[in-house]
Amino acid sequence: MPEIKKIGTIKRKFLSFLGGISLLCFSCMPEDNLPIRAVGETPGYFIECYCQPNEIFLLTASQVLPISQELKLTLSSDLQIHIQAGELFRLYPVYYISPQSGFVYNYAANRKLNRTESDTLYLSILTPENKTITAQTSVPDEVKIQTYEIKEQEVTIRFYTSPDPTQNYYIYTVETYSKELLLARSTCLLENLPHIPYEQTEKTLSFTPHESIEKIIINLKHITKANYDYQVSLNRANAANQGSISTPFPLNGNLSGALGIFTCYTEDSRIVRMPLDPFPHTLK
Repeated sequence: MPEIKKIGTIKRKFLSFLGGISLLCFSCMPEDNLPIRAVGETPGYFIECYCQPNEIFLLTASQVLPISQELKLTLSSDLQIHIQAGELFRLYPVYYISPQSGFVYNYAANRKLNRTESDTLYLSILTPENKTITAQTSVPDEVKIQTYEIKEQEVTIRFYTSPDPTQNYYIYTVETYSKELLLARSTCLLENLPHIPYEQTEKTLSFTPHESIEKIIINLKHITKANYDYQVSLNRANAANQGSISTPFPLNGNLSGALGIFTCYTEDSRIVRMPLDPFPHTLK
């Protein structure tokens, strides 16, 4: 992971993420910008934090100002941010752009989330206005792609659902590359699957064929119900806005005191080099 740099003043050109692509969404949602504004003249905050086991904590925080003012990322002294994950982590001001997604973060803790430390994470933010923003999230079970099959223009995966039947929410993504250039991405949100716990499930995605495809990346994320609801609301708001300056659909986040989401996910990925070996491919 590249070095995390101290934050400076962030211009509007970095703010397209504010209604567009979340950390999870960079591989799954339409790349439209969702304009976000506060109602009335009271400043609010837009927070997104997607935790992942064995990765450092990264968080994006932005003020949501009246429509007459410019949206901006919060400055270094604005927020006091802590995450309770077995132990208490303090997130400090940074300026970091993910090389995979181009997503902008302005708070981080240079410590990784230990999957065994806690099954529930708690977020607490104290704002300059002395307001408190809180949220909590469960840590989803690990998900594994058991087998995959690539045939013509389709990729089929098989995996076992969660032992907890109320948490069967997933994001399935297929990306095609020529060298390191992304050619196309196909994604689907898999909602609460009507299966008994730990039952094998099969899902198929189509991809656009291209003669220069050199590799295919298959990715399956296990997400929380709160995150699933949030991604659906983002998708609906993006589709409804079509360049509008207001938000006709509410964002179904889980933060108390702010817009946005605090959640956790697990994932499994496979890289398939082209041309293909015989299929199906059984993964150990």
